Parts: sequence; structure tokens; C-alpha cells
Amino acid sequence: MRKNVDANYTNLAILPDNKGSVNVTNIHPDYGSCTAINLEYYEQTHSGDREINFYGRTIPLTASATVIPGETYHFNGDRRCGRSSF
Repeated sequence: MRKNVDANYTNLAILPDNKGSVNVTNIHPDYGSCTAINLEYYEQTHSGDREINFYGRTIPLTASATVIPGETYHFNGDRRCGRSSF
């Protein structure tokens, strides 16, 4: 998130207790060659027959930020890596 007048974004997708950012390399089950990490936040691996076209998903997570009434803010996602917020 950033104010429209700012150049840099603040990452709101941070796990509790300073466990890092919310991303596919920081939350996943054991894949054999990659040991599980932050598994308590990983909900489910999909088999392809789900309502969304993503391999897996996290438990519901909450992001929060302090904002100033009347300011305009911009949120950015990463389309290259297939991440989404709902």
C-alpha cells in the first residue's frame, strides 16, 4: 500500500510474530525436496477442481494499516507469481 504521492509501497502481507512475508516460498507444506515452512498458515492444496485456479491457499489472514481520512491510497499485487487477495 502507498499514498498516491509516495513512490514506495509498504508490504501489508506480513505474517504474525515477524515470520516473514506472505508468499509461496514462505508458506507451504513439505514437498519432499522443500521442507514445510509456516505450515500453521497453509490451509489446503487443491486438486484442480476448485472454484479458483491456484495450487494452494492460506488460512484467512488479516492485514491492517493506519490511514489518513481523505488521502488516496494505491494497492499493488504481483501478477507474475499468481498471487491474489480476496
